Amino acid sequence: MNKKLVIYLCAILALCSCSKKDDDLKSDNKPKEPIIIEAKSIKFSKDVLELNPGYKEKLSYTILPENTTNKDVEWKVSDPKIASVCPMGGVSAKAIGECVISVETSNGLKAECKLLVKKRVIPISGIAFPEGKPVLEVGKVERMPLLFTPENTTQREVKFKSSDENILTVEDSGLVTGIAPGVAEVTVTTVNGNFSAKAKIEVIEVYHVRKVYITKDCLELKIGESETLRAIVTPRYATNKKVIWKSSNTKVAKVDQDGKVVALAKGKADIIITSEDDNDKTYTCELTVVD
Repeated sequence: MNKKLVIYLCAILALCSCSKKDDDLKSDNKPKEPIIIEAKSIKFSKDVLELNPGYKEKLSYTILPENTTNKDVEWKVSDPKIASVCPMGGVSAKAIGECVISVETSNGLKAECKLLVKKRVIPISGIAFPEGKPVLEVGKVERMPLLFTPENTTQREVKFKSSDENILTVEDSGLVTGIAPGVAEVTVTTVNGNFSAKAKIEVIEVYHVRKVYITKDCLELKIGESETLRAIVTPRYATNKKVIWKSSNTKVAKVDQDGKVVALAKGKADIIITSEDDNDKTYTCELTVVD
């Protein structure tokens, strides 16, 4: 074979080999199509969530398969007045009620969680009546005061009972009515029966004051003189016969609670008594102080 021909053939083979390598390199550098793995399911960690108004909690969920390529989701709440939800799944309770929190994948799969927003329950740990022996008048109606522990407990439903309804009656609202003179015991019990308290109440017959008088309608004293006035209360069997003494002009005269009047300076003053039983029952003695 001609030497020149051999060299020529070798050159052609070398060129063909380089061209094939370039084609192979171009083939390796070509970008591959991305593999898309769709979500097959989505599920919340809980089916029901309970919150109190003003409280928050983050809802977690799981998308399968774990190697899903698109994990973007959209959050929704069925009633924005009850709650709100942020893009990260944080649920904020606004008002008492029910609604549904949902999360949806980009390919349309959905998970739902029922949200119950309830009033916060603060358990009761004790109940008692205030200290002292209550006195109730026949025919009068009063509400029994109660002391709850803790003070802000939400469990305030109770039942009342009277040991003797011939003496007093009591409603579940705590209203006590005096029926006849005597002593009866009122028992209060929480609805769950875990706590109770008792108090003895004395029911008395009260005779109210009808009128009050001062033994003198008018009085004249000299500066420095004194005199004790006497009050009369009717009826004589009134339950509370106490009166309150007062001077209308303490620069002219003063009076103590025994009715003793002392003249201090020239002028006029009214000496007034008021029934402690009934503030509308009053009487006045006109005092004149002279030199």
